[in-house]
Amino acid sequence: MKEEMEVNLIDDEKEYDIEKIGSYGKFSTKTSYPIEYILTSLRPDQLSEYLTFAKDVRPKEIDFDLLMQRDLDEDRVRNEIAPYLDPDTYTDPKNPDSSLPRALFFPPLLVAVAPVEGKSMGGYYDNEVCSFSDNKKLAYRKWGDNLFKITYQVSNSATAPLINSYDANGDSVNIKVKPGQVLFEGWRSKKSSPGIRLIVIDGQHRLKALQDIYERKPEAIDDLQVPVCLLFAPNSQDRLKDKGVLSVPEVFRQLFVDVNNTAETVGGHFNILLSDNNIGSLVCRQFCSNLLKKEDGKKRLSVVEWNTKKAKDSSNVVRKYSLTSIGVIEKALRECFKKSPSELEYWLNLKAVESNLYPDDEEKGSIECPVVDWDTFNSVQRKCLAEQVNKYAVPLFENIFFGSKPYKKAFEIFDQELIKLEQKLEDDKKGLTVYTPAYEQIVDYMQIPDDKQRDNKEALAVVKAIGNAVEEKLEDSGLRILQYALYQRALVAFWFELLQVGNIFNVDPEIITKILISILDEQHSDEMKGVLSYKRGYMQYSVFQGSTIITLEETRKALKNLFLSFLGREQTLAHIQDIVKDTGINDHDFLAKLKEKGDLAPSEFIKSFEKGFIKDFKRTYTLNQSLSPAEKDKIQQAEAKQKQHKKEYRDKTRAKEDISHEFDDLVGSYSIKTRERASAELKEALNLSLDIISEDSYEEYGDEEA
Repeated sequence: MKEEMEVNLIDDEKEYDIEKIGSYGKFSTKTSYPIEYILTSLRPDQLSEYLTFAKDVRPKEIDFDLLMQRDLDEDRVRNEIAPYLDPDTYTDPKNPDSSLPRALFFPPLLVAVAPVEGKSMGGYYDNEVCSFSDNKKLAYRKWGDNLFKITYQVSNSATAPLINSYDANGDSVNIKVKPGQVLFEGWRSKKSSPGIRLIVIDGQHRLKALQDIYERKPEAIDDLQVPVCLLFAPNSQDRLKDKGVLSVPEVFRQLFVDVNNTAETVGGHFNILLSDNNIGSLVCRQFCSNLLKKEDGKKRLSVVEWNTKKAKDSSNVVRKYSLTSIGVIEKALRECFKKSPSELEYWLNLKAVESNLYPDDEEKGSIECPVVDWDTFNSVQRKCLAEQVNKYAVPLFENIFFGSKPYKKAFEIFDQELIKLEQKLEDDKKGLTVYTPAYEQIVDYMQIPDDKQRDNKEALAVVKAIGNAVEEKLEDSGLRILQYALYQRALVAFWFELLQVGNIFNVDPEIITKILISILDEQHSDEMKGVLSYKRGYMQYSVFQGSTIITLEETRKALKNLFLSFLGREQTLAHIQDIVKDTGINDHDFLAKLKEKGDLAPSEFIKSFEKGFIKDFKRTYTLNQSLSPAEKDKIQQAEAKQKQHKKEYRDKTRAKEDISHEFDDLVGSYSIKTRERASAELKEALNLSLDIISEDSYEEYGDEEA
C-alpha cells in the first residue's frame, strides 16, 4: 500500500504539506458522538512543524465558544516534565543517588484536526467527499478542496470498519476499509489562509518539554519517536450543522474534559468553561461571551474571574479588583438547581421550547432524548438550552453585577483605577515596559511572567497596587462584602427562594429578578448603610469573626436568612408591590407569601448567630476577660466532667442519658444575653415590626467548609 500511496502523492503534485502514515480507528458507541483517529508518530524535529498549541489559534479577541484547552503551565514544564526526560537534570525522588538507566515512555499526544483561518478556528469542516482509485482498491475521503484527505485500503472483510461518507452528489455512501495503514494529508493554515492545524488537546505540557529539550540539547532525544493520535470528528461538517451536530471546538472541548476527568487536573475555571455537561457551565460561558459584546466588554470581563488555574481558587474571588468569579456563579447555581428540575424548567421557560427539546420522532426520556435536567441533555438539546440560557439566565447576572447600584458603584471604583493606568501607557520611560504589560494582564489576560526581570516585577507591582486601591475604596464605601463568594452564593440562594415563590404564583422570572435587584439596592442604600458591616454585633459569630468572614456553609445560610429578613420590612414590601402591580398576578397572596418568609427569617439568622457564639465561647472562654476566675473555674470543671462522661459512654460504661449537660447549660446561660442584644440590634437595624423569637433548641454548629 505504501508504494501505491507514494505514487498517488506524486500524481497529486503535493496538494498538501502535512503527510503522515498511521493506523486508522473509530471510537463510537450507540449513543456517543463519533470520533475517528489515526495513530502515528513524529520525530522531535517535526514537533514544531506539525503541531500547534491551542493558545496559538486564539483570535485577538477572546471567544469562549472556541475555547478548547487550558493555558500552558510553564513552571510545570520546567520543573517537572523536562527534568523527567533529560537524564542530566533528572533526580529520582525515591533514590536521589541512583544513576541507573530508566525506562521512559509518554502516552500519545492527543491532537485535534481543526479547521483554521488566520488566528481563528472554524466551527465545522468543509464538506467531505469520497472517491475511489481506478482499480477500486483505494478509497479517498477528502474534506473541501484541500483541507485534509485520508487514503484507505478498501476491504471486503465482514469485520472491517464501516465508514459513512458522501459521494460527489452529496449522497450517503458506506465503505469498508482496512484498519491498517492509512495516509493522512492536510494543508496547514498559514497567516490568514484557510487550512488545518493539528492542535494538541492533551499532552501540551509534554510537547512543550520535548520542544525545549530538543532546542537546548537535541542529542538527548534525537532517537525519540513521539507517539501521536490524530483525532477528527467526521460529523462536524458544513452539510450537517443545521441538524444540530456539535461543532469541532465543542467536540474536542468535551473530549479534553473527559480525558482530564477531574477539576484538579483541568483547573477550576477551565473545567467550567470547557465542559458542556451542565447548565452552570452553559450559563458561565454565555455570560462571559455576552459581556465581551458590550461596548466596554473587555473592562467588564476584567472583573469576572474566568481564568484561575488553581482549582482551590476557582470557587472564590481571588483578585482584589474582581467583582465575581465564574466558579462562584456555577457553584451557586448548582447548589440551587442540582435537585430542583421544576424551578429550572420555570426559570429557563423550557415549556416554550418543549417541541425542540423533545421532537415528535424521539421518545422523551429515552437515552437518545433524555428529560432535561441540570446535567442531563444531549447535543441537540444543549443548543436549545444555550439559547434559553442567553434569554433568561445571562440577564440575571448582568443585572446583578453591572445593573445593581452597589455592584455598579464597585465597577466604577475599578474603572477609575484602570483609567489612571491607561493615562500612564504613553509614559516615555515605563509606558511600554511596565504599564502596558500591567494593563494587558488586567484587560487582555496576557499574563506577566513571574520571573526576576526588573520590568516584570514592576508591572506585577502595578497590578497589585490597583487591587489594593480598589479593595481599600470598597472597604471605605462599605462594599467590600460584595466580593465575598459566600455573600454571592447567599444572594443567589435568596433569589432562588424568591423564584420558588414566583413559580407557585406563575410570576414572570424577570419580575423576580427586578425584586432581587430592588432589595440588593436597598441593602446598600444610604438608609441601610452599614447593615451588613462586620462592626454590627449581630454580624459577629454569624458571618464574621472580627473583620474576617467565617468560611463555613453556616455563613451562607446566615446571609441568606439575613436577606430574607428584608421581606419582613414594610418598606421592602411596598417596593415589591410597586414592581408587581398591573402584572396580572395575585399580588395580595404573593406578597403575603413573601412576608411569611420574611417574618421567619430573622429568628433563623439569630440561630446561626447563637451557634457561632457558643462555638466560639467554648473555644475561648478561658481568655474571656469579662468572666471572673471563679466563673472560668466552674465552666472548666463542668467541661472536664462532660468530657469524662463522653469517654465513659464511648467505653460503654455510662448510659447516654447520664452524660452531664452542666457545661452546655452554663454556656447557654452566657449566650442568652448576647443573643438578646443581637436580636434587638437586628430588629432596629432592619426596622422590623415583629419581635425576633429564637428557639432554644437547634442542631449542633457544623464545621462544614464553604
